[in-house]
Amino acid sequence: MAYTEQNLAVFHSKITDSDFRRFSFYNGLIRNHSLIKTALFAVLLCLFGWCNYHAGMPLLCLSFVLPGLLLPFVYLFRYRKSVNTQIETLKLSREPKDAYTVGFTDRGIWINRGNEHVALDWERLDSAVSVKDATYLYYMKNRALILPDNALTLSDIASFKALLSEKMGQRQERKA
Repeated sequence: MAYTEQNLAVFHSKITDSDFRRFSFYNGLIRNHSLIKTALFAVLLCLFGWCNYHAGMPLLCLSFVLPGLLLPFVYLFRYRKSVNTQIETLKLSREPKDAYTVGFTDRGIWINRGNEHVALDWERLDSAVSVKDATYLYYMKNRALILPDNALTLSDIASFKALLSEKMGQRQERKA
């Protein structure tokens, strides 16, 4: 794919700390099912504790119930702290920061970030997820381009989403 190919759309992605935070929570907790796994593990611990309580072993019950109740809070606190550390490392703030430029052509996409240039065919893209105020274009299972809607005008958003629907087909998801 050549960079000189006619672009159907060009997206200059500017990312804020809240854009990155929303993506991280979606990708890490929702898409990868970490939140459900953590909640299920906590429920199982509490269930084991309840069984031990009815078996007449209250101390063993507490050794299951307390971690079962605390685990989700500790996990979410540590996850949030990790995301905040990444935001500090990337030097993101409330002001939009230039991240990359993405061009959409008939054959695929190209990504330009500083001196880095990458071109990918549509078939090589994993999926596209439309969420409130952004689109996440996954080029690998856990790697995505964050494309906030605030970088486009309202009419461009509609044409951009139509282009993704046409090119991505079944690999496009819409989330609330």
